[in-house]
Amino acid sequence: MATATPRESRKITYSSAIRNLKKVPFTERQKAIVIGSVLGDACLHPNWSSTNYTLKITRSEKQKAYIDWQHEQLKPFVLTAPRWYEKTHSYTLRTISHSDLTSLYREFYPDGKKILPRKIKEYIRDPLTLALWFMDDGNVRRRHGVMGGIRNPLRRVKMRCLPSALSICTESTCALKETMDTIALLSMRKNQQVFFAT
Repeated sequence: MATATPRESRKITYSSAIRNLKKVPFTERQKAIVIGSVLGDACLHPNWSSTNYTLKITRSEKQKAYIDWQHEQLKPFVLTAPRWYEKTHSYTLRTISHSDLTSLYREFYPDGKKILPRKIKEYIRDPLTLALWFMDDGNVRRRHGVMGGIRNPLRRVKMRCLPSALSICTESTCALKETMDTIALLSMRKNQQVFFAT
């Protein structure tokens, strides 16, 4: 039987331990993991009182090792291990609500829809952030060298900043290529071609 993962209850949210934990900032490593996850499949949800936001990550059964790793990395801001949902055959992980996540929500969801934030160039300089983004939305295939792709439902207009940002991160030459229903970021480095698309 499937088990539901309730939002933080009033009793838990306002326990002294959780109140104190909400005052503890995320480490730089944890922030990089959160940002990379939000760039990918994770999302930020309001708590029961809509005063702060929580990170929600959902993974398939095949990705259990990945979500277990995220669980370990985000401690102590996660109160329970990833929960299994039989109906969707997936695991879900939630953090406590936290002001650091609320700040990120304002960057990623300025009008309620996820976008690439203005600080994307700064964020993807962190290899951990870029790696988690690729882990969520990426793919790799062989074609004229190595070709990788990222498919992400972020707004097309925000892709304009990515060529210069990724050129710096990967030391490659990047350019955008648009088609009818996708916008692609091509990265060329010697005989290697890396492809990112939304």
